[in-house]
Amino acid sequence: MHSMLGRFRAVEVDQIYAYELLHRFVLSLIGIFIPIYIATNGMQINWVFNYILIATAAFAAACIPASYVIANIGFKHSLIASYFFYMPAFLALRTYSLSPTLVVAAAIAYGFGNAFHWISLHAEFATDTEQEGRGSASGKLIGLPKISQTIAPLAGGAIMAAFGFHALVSTSIGILILSAIPLFASKDHRDPLEYDLKSLFDSEHRKFAGLFLLRGADIAAAAILFPLFVFYIVGGEVSAGGAKSIASLGSIVFALTIGRITGRFGKKKLMASGLLLASIFYISRAFVQTATQAFAVSFFAGLFFMMYYVPLYSIYADVAEDEDILEFYAFREFFLNIGKLVTYGIATFFVLNYSVRTGFMAAFVYATVATVGIVGYVSWIEEEDEERKREDVD
Repeated sequence: MHSMLGRFRAVEVDQIYAYELLHRFVLSLIGIFIPIYIATNGMQINWVFNYILIATAAFAAACIPASYVIANIGFKHSLIASYFFYMPAFLALRTYSLSPTLVVAAAIAYGFGNAFHWISLHAEFATDTEQEGRGSASGKLIGLPKISQTIAPLAGGAIMAAFGFHALVSTSIGILILSAIPLFASKDHRDPLEYDLKSLFDSEHRKFAGLFLLRGADIAAAAILFPLFVFYIVGGEVSAGGAKSIASLGSIVFALTIGRITGRFGKKKLMASGLLLASIFYISRAFVQTATQAFAVSFFAGLFFMMYYVPLYSIYADVAEDEDILEFYAFREFFLNIGKLVTYGIATFFVLNYSVRTGFMAAFVYATVATVGIVGYVSWIEEEDEERKREDVD
């Protein structure tokens, strides 16, 4: 027992795995059900999309100022700082009657919490790992939380259906507090920030901007829009949560073995194949009619998503380590959220002007085209990765 605890304290990336396992459980338990709670409590559908759009815009707007705060207080302290935004958002929705003002305030707080969480998490991971073995470590960071994401959305749907949103919020806050414990097992890291705003948009970063915009469309469709689509079209909180759970189930085994698979087939082939196979199931989302179809599409979409994303995430960490870590991840999150905003904007426009199904279908088609578009970056990404490794050797 003592040896296990000693190893846990010594291997900092294990602490991040444990933290993210619990933290992702919370976000998966409640995240998708906030828009559903808005939808089921008398507010019109435009406020469901207003919440999503405002939370995403707040995330994008907070990226740059949050990175300065993170540089000063440290990565792990900043992960905990995200709680001071998440918890007020959850508590406000639990305590007060829904109103446009409350929806806007909760969305802004949630978006700010996301900025602190995701930038700090990526920076801590890049600091705690080395290029050799980072593919396997990336698989664990992405794959282990998928265990939580397999259980949490289905559990969240069941809790909300049986006991209501208030019980779901209380459960989420309790687990959120527990998730901070692994962060106290070792010292914090800081990364002195030496960039100005102009450097964020220099030629080196602009090369990645298009890639991040396209990835944002993929995230928007998978994480928020498809579970919401299942709720509206198939019906029910449990079905919506189940679709997201099954997507995570399809990812787990692949994510945890991807390091060895990458070594055998190479990152380029794996990413290109995963993107093309995933796009087939991404477009299939638009034609889902039943819960069984939703679960099948979710499973295979999650499976092939991991096939391309784990090697891609590993390359991100390599690039961040060679550059300024916080600068790279602040830039990445900013453009990911712009990509998400475009996708949510397409869905909102068609939902409000045509029909609910048309709006979601338009967004899924756009996200599929964006995913196929990432294939065009694969050769360049691998070339960049190899060039950086050669420079490190020299």
